Amino acid sequence: MLTALAGPRTAPFTLTSGTAPGVVRSYTAWHQLTLENMDARVWLGIHTRLADEAGVELGTDVAEYGLNHARSLFRSH
Repeated sequence: MLTALAGPRTAPFTLTSGTAPGVVRSYTAWHQLTLENMDARVWLGIHTRLADEAGVELGTDVAEYGLNHARSLFRSH
């Protein structure tokens, strides 16, 4: 969704973690966040790689549907 609305690249930005004090991650593209989140979930044993890939695919499909049907989804009745 962010890529569709703002483009694939963004100004460099950083994020910090409330659970990893002192850790700062830097990004220049929205997709980097997706890939790093997938890796973190696999490494923590929360999900399998396949499950994360399926989740990203589903999220992409939902975002695409929302963008393609925005007018009808937000039309007042």
